[in-house]
Amino acid sequence: MILLQNQSIEINDPQFMLLYIPVLLWIVLLMILFVYLLRRYTFGKWTDRPNPYHSETLGMPRGVIRAVLSVSLLVFVLLFESFALIFDFLEDRTGHLFTAFELMIAFYFGGKVMHHLSSTDKKKNRDVAEAVKQGKAQGKPQPFDEAESVG
Repeated sequence: MILLQNQSIEINDPQFMLLYIPVLLWIVLLMILFVYLLRRYTFGKWTDRPNPYHSETLGMPRGVIRAVLSVSLLVFVLLFESFALIFDFLEDRTGHLFTAFELMIAFYFGGKVMHHLSSTDKKKNRDVAEAVKQGKAQGKPQPFDEAESVG
């Protein structure tokens, strides 16, 4: 028996099993996926060419672990929130899960935006530097910059 906020839940309780079985199935599914990915990428036989992902986490393609964690958190948030609609005592416990999910989404997409901006800025700076370098090499006058003008 488990005691949660003045309510007891029996392990054999059908309401508890409705929540417990999907979580357990998801964890088993993730373990099977993880073993498959390890066998394929980390310990796979790369005869004709080496593993192109050897420098990534566990020798797997980039973002696999992050994607698995993100999808798992999404599944658990949806599962717990669905059951919180049925069972009132779960509402207090799922609030923290929603906060964690929101933070994960914010950091993930915020990080992607910053990566995109920094990579496009590098490309623009490289292109401008190339244009300036070619302009100086050919003796062309540089474009007038109003910010540098006096008066």
